[in-house]
Amino acid sequence: MTTAEATLKESFGTIGRKYGYDQVGAEFVAYRDFKVKWTRSYKWAEFSVSDYLLDAPKEVLDGLAETLFSRIIGADSGPYPKEMTAWITSEDFTRSKQPVYVRRCRNITKSPEGKAKNLEESLDRLKSMGLVDESARPYLSWTKDELPSTVGYCSTLMDTIIMSSAFDSDFIPDQALDFALYHEYLTTREGWANFGKGEDIDICAEEKKFKGWKEADGWIRKMCLHL
Repeated sequence: MTTAEATLKESFGTIGRKYGYDQVGAEFVAYRDFKVKWTRSYKWAEFSVSDYLLDAPKEVLDGLAETLFSRIIGADSGPYPKEMTAWITSEDFTRSKQPVYVRRCRNITKSPEGKAKNLEESLDRLKSMGLVDESARPYLSWTKDELPSTVGYCSTLMDTIIMSSAFDSDFIPDQALDFALYHEYLTTREGWANFGKGEDIDICAEEKKFKGWKEADGWIRKMCLHL
């Protein structure tokens, strides 16, 4: 057992006993996304924790365990502890874990440059419109194959936006691509603000700041895709 694994088990075991759980197991698992899964019974609980936390300080693991056990017993746990939130939403965390996340993503080209369109150029157009912060530098990539129903997906913690290759065509206006990318950007931005709070993200009002959003949305609907 590594030191990181021992620390994880110690954190979850100690916090678990505080909540009345005599037997608590915890292990790191190589999930693509940052997440935790668990199974439990009356006096025992087993946790599978994202290995993005392998190098997390003990106070971060303690904070995660405290939040999860609080939720399990039905208490109003509120947001994650500030120490945990600060560590996970730090630039150091994003930049160190982002390459791992990208390697685990399937069906992506790992490049913003497509056959007909370039996602970096799309992002620059959004910046010129004043819709995206000039300092924003998300990892951008196309999918290899078109997504069945969505325009793309994103990861807030990994600062990554993946766009469906359905937009990588001369037949699709830049306006439609830009609006779809803007939607994903807003999702990541608001995700930062709401991390760990368990609140729904509402970006409809922000989306309407995009000039010609109705026409762009119409194109997306014609493509049988949704935001």
